[in-house]
Amino acid sequence: MVGDWLAEHGAAAAGSGTHFYAWAATESSRIAQVRRTFAEARIAPERVHTQGYWHDRPTREEVAD
Repeated sequence: MVGDWLAEHGAAAAGSGTHFYAWAATESSRIAQVRRTFAEARIAPERVHTQGYWHDRPTREEVAD
């Protein structure tokens, strides 16, 4: 979803400088990818707040294939 939004609006968001601020919350294992996606859209890191949350499901390593 974030990637889709950035594909359509990322250039305008990056061009708006301090008039743009994003807050994105996602499962904690996805935070790095969300930050990378904003960076690829050339949005300054200080204009993006990311928040990870934990869940009580097993980690990927704990899940049997």
